[in-house]
Amino acid sequence: MQPDDVVLALNKENLSSDGLIDDAIWGKIGFQIVTNQMYSKDLLTVSYLRNGQKYTVSKRLERFDSNKFMIPYYSQHSSIPYLIYGGMVFQELSLDYLKAWEPVAAQSSVESGLFMEI
Repeated sequence: MQPDDVVLALNKENLSSDGLIDDAIWGKIGFQIVTNQMYSKDLLTVSYLRNGQKYTVSKRLERFDSNKFMIPYYSQHSSIPYLIYGGMVFQELSLDYLKAWEPVAAQSSVESGLFMEI
């Protein structure tokens, strides 16, 4: 992908201009649901528009490794870094943090595709 490319579809699921997919059951949902329902080695097909020309590429998915991301999904055996600025505490958002404060919010964030349960 390059700057100004426009993603049109993922696995033949058309995306709206705001990045949503029209699901028969749930209505408009985030495009992440397509990839969240896939497994390692599944084939992901992306259709996109570049300079007025339509392209389609396919790629086999690799194993998800949460250690490659700046914001952790889970904090196992380590404390989450934080910053105190102006009397306020800023902490990285993680699924463990959501579960500690509101189990229902954590479950709905997994179901909505914001976080992926591993």
